Amino acid sequence: MLEGSKPTGKGAKRRCDFVGGRNHIPEEIVAYEPERQLTIKIYDGNILLKVAFVTFTFLAIEPPQTQISVAADFPDHA
Repeated sequence: MLEGSKPTGKGAKRRCDFVGGRNHIPEEIVAYEPERQLTIKIYDGNILLKVAFVTFTFLAIEPPQTQISVAADFPDHA
């Protein structure tokens, strides 16, 4: 969790460190529908990526199975 961030839900922010500790990205939850969908904005890291939006969609199949779909959007500018 980044300083001043909410711990969870829309607006929550954290820094993700990659294996080896050399690269990192901050991310923020920009949309959240419990048990349905989550969209994360990735930005300002030290990798070759200006901004991306990654959406996870959850579909309950039957307990305890859930289908998870992932879609990424790389806008020209944000």
